[in-house]
Amino acid sequence: MSAPAPDPALMDAVRAALRTVGALSGDAPWLLAVSGGQDSMVLLDLCFELGGAGRIRAATVDHGLRPFTAETRLLERWCGERGIPWRLLRLAPDLRSRAADRGLEAQARSERYDALFAMADEVGASRVLTAHTRDDQAETVLLRLLRGAGPLGLAGIHASRPGRLLRPLLGVGRDAVAAYADRRTLPWVRDPGNEDLDVRRCRVRAILPALEAAAPGAAAVLARDAAVAADHAAGLRAWALEHFELSSDASLPLDLPLARVGRGPVARLRIHALLRALGAADGLTRSHLEALADLAAGRDGRAADLPGDLVATRRGSILHLGPRAATRCPDAVEIHGPGRHPTPLGLLEITEEARGDPIADDQREVRFDRAAVRFPLRLRAPRRGERFAPWGLGGHTRLVSRLLADGKVPRHRRPLPRILEDAEGQVLWLVGCRRSTAAPVREGTAVVLLARLTEVR
Repeated sequence: MSAPAPDPALMDAVRAALRTVGALSGDAPWLLAVSGGQDSMVLLDLCFELGGAGRIRAATVDHGLRPFTAETRLLERWCGERGIPWRLLRLAPDLRSRAADRGLEAQARSERYDALFAMADEVGASRVLTAHTRDDQAETVLLRLLRGAGPLGLAGIHASRPGRLLRPLLGVGRDAVAAYADRRTLPWVRDPGNEDLDVRRCRVRAILPALEAAAPGAAAVLARDAAVAADHAAGLRAWALEHFELSSDASLPLDLPLARVGRGPVARLRIHALLRALGAADGLTRSHLEALADLAAGRDGRAADLPGDLVATRRGSILHLGPRAATRCPDAVEIHGPGRHPTPLGLLEITEEARGDPIADDQREVRFDRAAVRFPLRLRAPRRGERFAPWGLGGHTRLVSRLLADGKVPRHRRPLPRILEDAEGQVLWLVGCRRSTAAPVREGTAVVLLARLTEVR
C-alpha cells in the first residue's frame, strides 16, 4: 500500500521558501541538516517528494555529547533506500571544553554550521536547509526576552540568512509537522537532550503548552512579533547609515557629529543601530548604550569601553568610535615549528599527530597533510583585493574581504594577520574563517598537521 500524499500546505511552504531564494531553478543540490528527529525527517521527506534524490544531499552532525547510534542507523537506512547521499559529520572531541567562554549551546551551533557549510561547499549545494519550526521561533523569542534583549534583539530566527542558510518550515507549527509525520508514518528518533530540564531552552519548551492553553495561538503571535522585529532591525540599520551619511562599506574608526548622535534615548537608539550596521554590536548591553548616551552629553576627554576592544571618546563636538589599541596593522608572525604561538588573533597552537578517524574542520581548528606543508609558516594580513580558494569550491576563488564579511568578522578586525601560509607561499587557512584546498588529509596521509586557534582575542 502506497503512503498517503504529502500535505499540500507543508509542501507549498517548502516550495515557496526555495522559490523565494531562487533554489528551485538550476540543478544545484540542497543540503539538508537532519538530526533524525521528527522535524528534520519531515523536511527530508518533503524535499524528497519535491525534488527527488537528485536534488538532495543530507548530513547529520554528531557533536560527540551522547551516543548517536540510533540516528545513524535510521538515516543510513532511510536515505539508502531512496538513493539520497547522506554523511555523518563528527565534530572535534571535547566540545564542552571549547564552550567554556560562550556556552555549550552557542558553541555547538557555531561548529555545527561550520561543518555543514564546509560540506555545502564540497558538494556544490545552493542552500543549507534546517527544520526549525514556528515553535522554535517562539522559544527563541521567549529566551531573548528572558535574557533582556531589546527590540532589535527580538528578531529571533531568520527564515534565510547570508551564506545560503534556509529554514522552510519556520512558519509551520510543530503540531502540523507531527501530524504530517504520523500521516506518512515517518520513522524518527526522540532526542533525550530535548527533555533535559537543566537546559534553559528545554525548560521554555516545556511551558509552551501551558502558554498556548492560556492564550491560544501564542506561538504564532510570538513568531509574528519576531518578523516585525526583524523588519524594524533591517530598517534601522539602513536608516543609521543614511542618518550618519555613511556608505554601506563604512567601518571603524569613525567620527560622529554629536548633533547627529543626539541625547538620552535618541542617542542610545542611533548608536545601537549604527553599531549593528557596522557588525560591531556583539556583546553590546544596555549598560554600554547608557554609557555612550552619557558620553554624548558629557564633557570632553571622557571615554566609554565597548565590547570587542572598542572604545568611544568624546572630542569636542565629535564622538569618536574605534579600536582601543592602535590601528596600525601588526607585523606578520613567523612560525618555525609545532608549539603555542601568540598572534594578534589569539593563541595559535600547531601540533603533529598520527592520522586517525576523519574529523570535520571548523573555524577554530583545521588539519593538513604534514608531508605537503613546509615550515616555517607565516601568519600575515590579507592583501587588498586578495582572493582565496576555500575548500569545496572545486578550485574557484572568493575575495578574502567577502569571506570575512560572511564570517561576521567586525570590519575593524579584518586587517589583522589571518592568512596562514607555508614556506612555499601556499595559503593554508584564512584563520577563524575557512581552510583552503591546500594539503588535504587523504587516505595515504601518515601525519596530520593540526592548527588550532585558542584564547581568541
